[in-house]
Amino acid sequence: MIVMKNQRLETRTDMSEYVEVYERGTDHFLGHVVDLSPEGMRVLGLRPFEISALPTMPLDLHVTGVGEGRNPIAVEAAGVWCEEETNPDLSNFYSAGFKFVSLSSTDTRRIERLIEDSAFRDWRRIPTY
Repeated sequence: MIVMKNQRLETRTDMSEYVEVYERGTDHFLGHVVDLSPEGMRVLGLRPFEISALPTMPLDLHVTGVGEGRNPIAVEAAGVWCEEETNPDLSNFYSAGFKFVSLSSTDTRRIERLIEDSAFRDWRRIPTY
């Protein structure tokens, strides 16, 4: 496993929806999305991600909820970093950062809606009056 750290320029939104990540073609479950931006995502899984194995990976994001899970969001992503979780509640889990390298305009809009919905439901972002 190779660990590489990059400074991302965009802010990622914590997901209020459960979004599963599968390797396209094999339907191998990799983990779930922890946070997301139109440029990339952080995935939490049970095994380390082989960042250097492939330059990019075709992935399908399955969103839970009414009607969403039937049509996965198709992304081509490059692994940027991978590390074992340090949170004791998440021992034996691994986090990995992925950058989207190919995304259709339709799937880009779906990701933006997912981010907006999650930000709207995030109680930490509710203004205090």
